Amino acid sequence: MDKHYEPDSLYQNYISNVSMPDLDFIIHYSEWMSDSVIEFMHYHPMFEIYYVTEGSLQIYVHDHTETMLEKEIIFVAPDIKHYVLHTPGKHWKYFVLIFEIIPKTGKNLAFHSMEAKEILYQLKQIQKENYILIKEPFEAEHIIHNIAEEQREKKIGWVSTSNFLFWQFVILSLRHINNSHSAQKHPNGTLNLGLEASKFIHMNYQNDITINSVAKYLNIAPRHVNRVFQSLFGTTFSRTLSILRMEYAKNYLCSTNYSVEKIAAMVGFNSPATLRNLIRQEEGLSIREFRKKYSINVEIKE
Repeated sequence: MDKHYEPDSLYQNYISNVSMPDLDFIIHYSEWMSDSVIEFMHYHPMFEIYYVTEGSLQIYVHDHTETMLEKEIIFVAPDIKHYVLHTPGKHWKYFVLIFEIIPKTGKNLAFHSMEAKEILYQLKQIQKENYILIKEPFEAEHIIHNIAEEQREKKIGWVSTSNFLFWQFVILSLRHINNSHSAQKHPNGTLNLGLEASKFIHMNYQNDITINSVAKYLNIAPRHVNRVFQSLFGTTFSRTLSILRMEYAKNYLCSTNYSVEKIAAMVGFNSPATLRNLIRQEEGLSIREFRKKYSINVEIKE
């Protein structure tokens, strides 16, 4: 008899994959099961997770019988015999997930990321122990509900979303074994130079900053700064700096009665004429007209 997705149930019998730069996460099978299902003893070359969501159950694993209570989780290493013991009249519900995490290989993957190394190390620890039972409560039922909802409603992108929720469940489960901080200090990938340059300008717009000072901050050649700005913002460094200074100047124009000369100096312009011209170009108004239009309860002194 075929199973069907139903509200608050979850059954995935398709082998599915989440591919990352240096790891493949492969989902072999997942189901939300209850005492109505009788498990037989089995083993396979994949990891398996059991997570109790209701009641308690007994699981035979590697010649031991362990009792699992609600919100407890067990990791079973590959090729370890295990199964849930059936006790008539007892009620339980649990989530089971069979998966692999396979490191990619190749010329450009001789050294995996710190994140990948930490994940693979934790999996090796499980293999050394044969299985690991965590008795501390693990709050993860919301993820299972979300997976079930994705598979029930089947909205655009539901397959990818479900797979990444499975991945999230595994990562949070591994954290539950070892909650130490990662040695990785920033994401993998290339630094977004355009945003770093923008951040530098925001922090220093009132100072005498130049394309050379931005290049020095980013440790790149000055000629590369404009290419970075053009590709990310569609404009040049000098144009970005001028517009940003003007926008900060607008705040002063509308909220203070400072002179134009003082405001221009505060935001980094060399002369008030530059600010006047920019306001005229961008707003189609003179400074006086702009202040009259936008100032609230400020006595304007030109």
